[in-house]
Amino acid sequence: MVVMTTQKEKDLHCKNVTELKELAEQLGIKKSGVGWEICCPPDGNKSAIISAIVRSSCFQELEHQTLDDLRQVAIDLGIKKSGVSWEKCCPPDGNKPAILSAIANHQELDQKNVEDLKQMAIDLGIKKTGVGWDKCCPPNGNKSAIMAAILGAKDGTAGALATPMKDSKPATECEGMTPAKGKKTDAVDGLPPCLIAVLEKQMTTSELDSLRAAPCMEKIQKMTLAEVRDLATSLKVKVDKIGWSTCCPPDGNKAATACAVTAAKRAAELAAMTVDNDLKPLAIKLGIKKDGTGWDQCCPPAGDKCSLIVAILRREEHV
Repeated sequence: MVVMTTQKEKDLHCKNVTELKELAEQLGIKKSGVGWEICCPPDGNKSAIISAIVRSSCFQELEHQTLDDLRQVAIDLGIKKSGVSWEKCCPPDGNKPAILSAIANHQELDQKNVEDLKQMAIDLGIKKTGVGWDKCCPPNGNKSAIMAAILGAKDGTAGALATPMKDSKPATECEGMTPAKGKKTDAVDGLPPCLIAVLEKQMTTSELDSLRAAPCMEKIQKMTLAEVRDLATSLKVKVDKIGWSTCCPPDGNKAATACAVTAAKRAAELAAMTVDNDLKPLAIKLGIKKDGTGWDQCCPPAGDKCSLIVAILRREEHV
């Protein structure tokens, strides 16, 4: 079984942007009223459209296959290593969605040339200054080894979230929230990375605007798993180097990813509100604020904007 032949990928690269856009629309990748940069992240250009088509084709071919068939594909592609458990080769749990995700990620990386992969490895901190490629990406530092190193990057590192984004400005409409200082506050502790990024002002104004413009749950539920994951990636609900089950708890499947996108959308909406005129009245309306009880107790730990938003998200059952 194959997912998408190299020849088919080469054929895509031979097409012009107009032809690729027509194909993306035929495959349902491009949604009416949704920008190309959202449907084909990160920027909707030729490479991004090709990448989206490859991922879509991969999922369309494999989504209905049995677990045993998917495991064979993962073995054939070298994703599953001899003597290494399925949980480690296809995190977080080696089940069907995890294997699908691993295959799609492999296909996406395989399209890139060695120089692009090397830059990714440098950006991810895999390649260390003064250390040879064969050491950083064993056994020989070639394309396959670099791909394996990128795919094998550890999940769940807090540093990935805390690292400042290049050329970004904090969102001014979130005034009143405490900026991140390298450590999560009690209010956001345990929340998915994207929600922490929203609450701790680690997202730009344009990124928050994109979250607020995300489709509603009803529309997301009509998407395929591949489409929902593409949306989550484009909106930064899925964070680089952090697993799907962490970004979209509890298991990173379609339902969990849809809920994570909806929660991030709601968090961004709440972040644009003022404390006294919007959030506190809403908290009172939802029964979060009790008469005779202080805001810090009703919305722990501090009763500030961040705490209010988390309390509202919990009451509305987004988290």
